[in-house]
Amino acid sequence: MISAATLNLEGALIQLAFFLFLGAGILYTLIIWVYHLINKIEKNGSYYVRSFFVSGFFVLLLAVFIFCIALQII
Repeated sequence: MISAATLNLEGALIQLAFFLFLGAGILYTLIIWVYHLINKIEKNGSYYVRSFFVSGFFVLLLAVFIFCIALQII
């Protein structure tokens, strides 16, 4: 019964935002960690936590901006 199915778009958007935030944060933090490991640059853990949150937040803002342009809201 396809017609009786309800779409949970709010849940899908929340999951998309969550996955974008985590994916960007983990990927950027991992790349920076490997770069510092190869070049023998020592950073503390709070540096990597901050880079995780900043990169995740930046990607979310970028995704919202692209979404608004696609819908021609801005």
